[in-house]
Amino acid sequence: MAEARNAIDLYYLNKRGARLGPSYDGYYTVTLSIPSPSTLASQTTHFFYRLKYSLLNRLWPASPTTVLAVMSGVSYFTVTAKDESWVRTGWLAEVLWKADTVAGVLNPFHPMFPTSFRVGYLASAAAFVGMLGIVSVERLLLRGLLSWQGWMYGSSKLTTLWGAGVKLLTGKKNLTYAFNLCLPNLPVPSLSATCDRYLDSVQPLLSDEEFENTKKLVEEFQNNEGKKFQRILWFKHLFSSNYVTEWWEKYIYLYGRTPIMINSNYYILDAKTRPVMDQVQRAAGLIHHFLRFKDLVEDEKLEPMTIRGLIPLCMSQYQRMFGTTRIPGRECDELQQNSSRHVVVMSHGHYYKLNVYHGARGTKLVPYTVEELEQQLELILSHSKRQSTKLPVKRKLISRGHRIQSFEDLVVLDQMNRTNSSENTAELSSHSSMTALSVAATAAMPPVKRSRGGANIAAFTAGPRTRWAEVRELYFGDGVNRKSLHTIETAAFIVNLEDTHYASMGQRAHALFHGHGGNIWFDKSINLVVFNDGYAGLNCEHSWADAPAVAHLWEFALLNELIGFQTKTKKVRPNADESGDGISPLASDEVTESKKAPIPNLVVPRRLLWDIDDELQVAIEQAHAFSSQLIADLDLHIVEHADYGKAFIKTTNNSPDGFVQMALQLAYYRQRGQFDLTYESSMTRLFRFGRTETTRSLSASSCAFVRTMENPESSKDDRIKALRTATKNHAILNKNSMTGQGIDRHMFALYIVSKGIDVSSEFLNSALSMPWRLSTSQQPQDQTPLRKQLPQDVAKGFLSPGGGFGPVADDGYGISYMVLDEYIFFHISSKVSAEFTSSESMGIEIKRALADLASLFN
Repeated sequence: MAEARNAIDLYYLNKRGARLGPSYDGYYTVTLSIPSPSTLASQTTHFFYRLKYSLLNRLWPASPTTVLAVMSGVSYFTVTAKDESWVRTGWLAEVLWKADTVAGVLNPFHPMFPTSFRVGYLASAAAFVGMLGIVSVERLLLRGLLSWQGWMYGSSKLTTLWGAGVKLLTGKKNLTYAFNLCLPNLPVPSLSATCDRYLDSVQPLLSDEEFENTKKLVEEFQNNEGKKFQRILWFKHLFSSNYVTEWWEKYIYLYGRTPIMINSNYYILDAKTRPVMDQVQRAAGLIHHFLRFKDLVEDEKLEPMTIRGLIPLCMSQYQRMFGTTRIPGRECDELQQNSSRHVVVMSHGHYYKLNVYHGARGTKLVPYTVEELEQQLELILSHSKRQSTKLPVKRKLISRGHRIQSFEDLVVLDQMNRTNSSENTAELSSHSSMTALSVAATAAMPPVKRSRGGANIAAFTAGPRTRWAEVRELYFGDGVNRKSLHTIETAAFIVNLEDTHYASMGQRAHALFHGHGGNIWFDKSINLVVFNDGYAGLNCEHSWADAPAVAHLWEFALLNELIGFQTKTKKVRPNADESGDGISPLASDEVTESKKAPIPNLVVPRRLLWDIDDELQVAIEQAHAFSSQLIADLDLHIVEHADYGKAFIKTTNNSPDGFVQMALQLAYYRQRGQFDLTYESSMTRLFRFGRTETTRSLSASSCAFVRTMENPESSKDDRIKALRTATKNHAILNKNSMTGQGIDRHMFALYIVSKGIDVSSEFLNSALSMPWRLSTSQQPQDQTPLRKQLPQDVAKGFLSPGGGFGPVADDGYGISYMVLDEYIFFHISSKVSAEFTSSESMGIEIKRALADLASLFN
């Protein structure tokens, strides 16, 4: 078995470019993968497309028109100048003539050029180089200004002058990534500052003896291996734009082997009210607005995000929003992005490729209109309903060579070899609590079948990453399965037309967070889920970007949807056709089943086919049973706090975020009877390629506030004073995180250095092993100006509850919150198996804490 397994590992080691197969009689099989002409043309077009915008960003803040105008003007002025003028005889002219003479040696046609022509192109070249120098100086000045973050800590005359300088250099109507070259690099904090901040953050959690021991560990670290780690980190900092982002993505996300469903992916809910109840109409509208946003990103016409309408944020995360898939690996996953013109629609357990653009390859693509998308989605929905009622055809088992990778699979294989073709079936419940071993044995009992559908195949993406990588190599490496999988992984995003609906936000949150474990493709950057009552939402993979980028997309789509329904206007797009790719086209007569008159010249959606034999079916059922166990252990609860929101909090002279964080500290203490390390996500997009940093919300001042609130003898003034002290301290901690002076990303990078040079650090091992039992995140809002285009009553009624994520610690909570003017929404997650957690109980304590805080100011 070991020799066979090694051969299999060798064959499936590399699926890109070339593959080396096992040896047969002294020969090796080598397979070369050559892209098709259409793929090569698409990749070439995409390359030149990106090259164009790369050059435009290099010229920023000047435009091509400005550069050409300056070059033409300088050339004309130089050519028409007198021979004895400085521009024709000065030192710069001499340098240019010498350069031209050297170039002439290599150009046989050089003597044929007239003098006036040579003067013209030399002057144009000098003007172009001069413009590059000017814009480089401007970008350098802006970079220097943006490197100063003093504006976050207070206002002064210096801040006003600084702001005027930034405004002068940033200009208006900038390309999406125009500021990326101007943003400063993330600074590396000093070792002593990080250590001091770390000690401050853990002191409230430790006894005096424990704290003294921790101080000794810190001192030993600073005086010994810490210095070496810091020097290596500084060296990396000098040669990279961001010393932590690459490592963070690789080691926190892609190297993770645990399931990404619940543990990594997050969900986003729809607004409380939906503009339309028809599923197809809602899905078509959202897809259309997603495509509009996609075009804005790819054409770099999306206005860069700023703070206070002035300070630019890094937009690099938007580059991988569409067409990105997390590809499983045995040891490490990989993010792959494709320039895609199709989406994949999941409906009733079937997958469909839906082209969503008009235009031939290499030309300007135009997205389908809402009406065109409606027709295509109605066709898919009708076809999938009929297909879901058909039973698979019985066929003889065709062995795949029993390429089994796990002990459970060996048990299944043995069971399959011994069992007869019984007609009795054993159906697995979607909420089964059986072990993987018993599930595998039970799943082996049905008769031998092959299936063309794809029900629950997505369950693989919900399970352990190494297991999914093995299954992908074994069963999706060739044939129709590989082709269908490729179509999914290269799609711009996934659309899931759910055949059910839910009465409450909490139920919809569950459906968006995990579905039934086999109906969400968790590897995909974005899954758009639309229920049959018109409500919608998202499930997003986390490694490629953080939630604010997706929240921007979602806000854009929802508000544009409302604006469209308000104005009742729709744009007409030209029609075009495209040849198919051979993936099971739907019958042509099914196009006429649309509710409306069929729109001509649309590419017929194509159902993806799957070759599922008994071995693969067993693996699917194993994966689905595993995901069902994970789902059963999730305790998710949503709290809608309607008593007050941000508007009231501001009247109390507290920051809304700090106010809510103190409420969470109070609620957690009341529910658990103790303090624990608290994680709040803070963004570092003020720096190039910045992602997040941790704000350690638990502090000495937050603990003092909680104790004051719980002390029956403390006065109202004492409690208000303690609250304001805690919120002010929290604001400083948050600003430190945003300006690159946080604790945890620095310590994480030092830890990676220690592993890289194989030097263990007792302090880093201890510090990074402390559990985050309370993990929190505030969700962004109003990232677009579109709300202003709505009538005031409609805009006020547009309430988005945001989304949520899973708990970081097995015995802790994951809490995200959305602070609106009149409402606060909380998404609370924990594990059913944890002894001391209850999401509903935590929600009750949060509402009680908020009520107690409000009573201080009544």
